[in-house]
Amino acid sequence: MSLFLRQTDLVNQNRLFKLGCTIVGCGAGGSFTALTLTKLGVGKLVLYDMDVVEPQNIANQFFRLSDLGKNKALITKEICEAYKTNNQHIEAHPERFVNQPVKTDIVLALTDTIEARQDVFKQAVASSKCLLYIDARMLANDWQIYTVNTKDYEQVLTFWKDYLEDLRNQRQPCTASAIIYNVLGEVSHIVNTVKRFVNEEPYRLLHAYNYIDNYQVLGALNK
Repeated sequence: MSLFLRQTDLVNQNRLFKLGCTIVGCGAGGSFTALTLTKLGVGKLVLYDMDVVEPQNIANQFFRLSDLGKNKALITKEICEAYKTNNQHIEAHPERFVNQPVKTDIVLALTDTIEARQDVFKQAVASSKCLLYIDARMLANDWQIYTVNTKDYEQVLTFWKDYLEDLRNQRQPCTASAIIYNVLGEVSHIVNTVKRFVNEEPYRLLHAYNYIDNYQVLGALNK
């Protein structure tokens, strides 16, 4: 019996199994996104992160106490491989993403700084292979997901101007920066965007949510 039997009529299996995704940043959003994409059935994952697991990461990232002190990209790969099929491939790079070429269909930026996201975005746009850039950000009770067709000049220019250029990360006290339900809520919508791309369905260029006010922002649809 196929491991993916229950979703056969929900997502294009042939396209999904051939899909490649690069995840830059294997922290809160990145570690859970990698696991969820693995369980969805994505054919290839490429993971980047230079950081190691610290005690404060356990509550909101997909790591175990036994992972403390180990590299996040390598441990994310190890965990995901416990769920993958023989036809799925996962590779991990325990290093900072700096000007590495993007060789997958989708790249997901889940890094800590705007400067790092700028570099990921530039490489995604320069890549002949990459078709979709997903930029996911979260802080306390808020998350925002920006999705860009890297071959659409107007989308690329607008995103760079409005959401990357001259921006700096918001700051919150370290005791009020991340909580698990916000992470999981964001990740579910990230993976839904990947599913929509695979099925050639419309997806939102911007999707944001605030848990305090239960307030949602839905941007325009890519058609």
